[in-house]
Amino acid sequence: MKNIKSLRKEKGLTMKELAKILEVTEASISRWENGKTPPRFDKIKKLSDYFGVSESYILGLSDERNQSNKAPIFEVSDKNGGHSFIVKSDISVITDIVKVFDRLNDVNQTDVLNYAQYRLDQQRSTEQS
Repeated sequence: MKNIKSLRKEKGLTMKELAKILEVTEASISRWENGKTPPRFDKIKKLSDYFGVSESYILGLSDERNQSNKAPIFEVSDKNGGHSFIVKSDISVITDIVKVFDRLNDVNQTDVLNYAQYRLDQQRSTEQS
């Protein structure tokens, strides 16, 4: 969540100072900024209000900082206990993907998941270069 780090630095805050404002640990701020774990939804709201930007911007789901353009965000938990965030405008795309995926047989669903993971790994590799 590089936007949290850039917003914090724009305000001239240390991680310790932001942690105190949000009533979290400095380690939590570090994990958020390094993309290891996302903030809880209540902390996303606090960050949004404090920095005067949209929740989508905090999460890196939008380049739009303006709070007046707030799109509703939903937190989604996966079967492994991980969390993701979805902007409401993305839900129709996700719904279309799920409709197609559900029509595939088990073998093809596995192929799609493996291919998606392969592409994600490629993307991460490119981003780290």
